[in-house]
Amino acid sequence: MNAEIKYQQKGINHPLLNVSHSHDRELELIQIVSGTGNVIVGDTIEAFSEGAVLLIDGAALHYICPDPDVPYIRNKIIIDKTQIYDFVRGFMRGGLVFWQASESQQKELDELFCRAVAAFREEKELLAFSEVFRILHICTGFDRKREKEYCGVVADIMNYINERAPENVSLNEISEVLHKNQYYICRVFKRETGMTVHSYMNSLRISEARTLLRDTGIPVAEIADRTGFNGLSSLTKSFKKAVGMTPTAYRKKFRGISDAEE
Repeated sequence: MNAEIKYQQKGINHPLLNVSHSHDRELELIQIVSGTGNVIVGDTIEAFSEGAVLLIDGAALHYICPDPDVPYIRNKIIIDKTQIYDFVRGFMRGGLVFWQASESQQKELDELFCRAVAAFREEKELLAFSEVFRILHICTGFDRKREKEYCGVVADIMNYINERAPENVSLNEISEVLHKNQYYICRVFKRETGMTVHSYMNSLRISEARTLLRDTGIPVAEIADRTGFNGLSSLTKSFKKAVGMTPTAYRKKFRGISDAEE
């Protein structure tokens, strides 16, 4: 997973603060650990303070203006939006989503950012991917009441899938393990995450495929098997839909492999 990550980033002298910029196909996820100021995304301006969580569509011109008189500390992940688009499109309206966390939620989010950053640095892509989803899942619960049972079920579903990724996990299997019927599982997961269970599993497999294509010389057909796709054509179709290019083109882009080597 390609990402720019910062944990407990301090100071107000970052070159992109107070300067309009964009990240093309990326999303920027920021937790304000300390500080006050404004975030400007396109024509939208929001005042922020400690505990704010910002999800910014990188394609929109944006910048952050922290107050110079208050220590500014943030956690940040910039990630390719294609990897989490199915999750965020249900609530991403315009270029900015703004949440405000309570003190206890701030601590939980800080721990998740810390774990996500560690996973990114250790190149544990599936774990990092999972932690980003957890951050977003918690944030989407800030602005409306949810039954605790629902959140618990969704976490259990994610945990079960994450532990077995990139295996193909059936709904029937999840249903039996969690002692919930399949309709309930599908309905709750879709309601809470904006994704289907299948879409979530597919996102994890695509994420793992990206890592193998980028960092190894394993043949594409073997990667399809390793990541739980039903053959090369299935991987190619899903990968192109999610990433915008075929697995072979993606590998060439990042590793410069010739046609002969493929």
